[in-house]
Amino acid sequence: MTVAWYTCRATWRQMWRITVLVAVIGGLLGAVSLGALAGARRTDSAYGRYLHAVNASDVMVDVPGPLINVIRKIEHAPGAVSSAAWIGVDGNPVIGGKVDPAFLTNALTGSVDGEFYRQDKVTVLDGKLPPPNSTDEIIVTQSMADAFLRQGVRFGIGDRMTWQLYAEQLNNFQPVPASRVTYRIAAIVSVSPALVDQFDDTDTAILTPAESNRILEASSPKGYEFAFGWASLRLRNGDAGVPALQFWLRRYALTLTKQYGPVTFSIRRLAIVKNAAIMSMSILKFCSPR
Repeated sequence: MTVAWYTCRATWRQMWRITVLVAVIGGLLGAVSLGALAGARRTDSAYGRYLHAVNASDVMVDVPGPLINVIRKIEHAPGAVSSAAWIGVDGNPVIGGKVDPAFLTNALTGSVDGEFYRQDKVTVLDGKLPPPNSTDEIIVTQSMADAFLRQGVRFGIGDRMTWQLYAEQLNNFQPVPASRVTYRIAAIVSVSPALVDQFDDTDTAILTPAESNRILEASSPKGYEFAFGWASLRLRNGDAGVPALQFWLRRYALTLTKQYGPVTFSIRRLAIVKNAAIMSMSILKFCSPR
């Protein structure tokens, strides 16, 4: 009995320390969680106003391949109250006369009909957004400018940026050089965090609607100078309207499969990204020094 009692007391000394440690950690985590929850409520209101101001989309639909007719069709899907689209232009930047194929600096996006301008608006950090009808100016995200800077190349407002564009056939993944275009950098921007996972910015350069449509019209026997597209939709029922959209997309994909072969659409449900952004901002705000 004495041995049992001694063992219990000796064990309790260790268990007591562990229990207190667990309680303290649990209290800290609970405080962070409660604080983040309270912060999320406050942030949600401010972030909600921001989403309204930038006219944020509810969903983005990935259209594989250079199928502008399909992008247009999805923009007018049932339940959509407004839409915009962008294309992934097939190009690489030209630095010092040489093509730079680095995957961190070769993203070239084209605003087809108002994406980043009237819907999912970008935030201008420096310079001024070029007019939508400009064909010789370009927009660069801060993260792309930073990516170039890490390679020893500095881009700023008024600098010239040259891109080598490529063309490729719909069913042939062998792009060939099509044209080389030089643009003046008109603005450095940040893309809406409603569009990007992990509250992170994207490394991309953005072309105006006029220049994007020029590229769409530049298709030749060599192929297309864009590789894919996205249709961004604001839905009448918000995120609750996504299941109905998915059902419509599945039926539309079956129709396209008869024409092009197997076609599937993937979507980005932006409510998930928005909620992640709210929680990230709230936790950072709660944990930052006061």
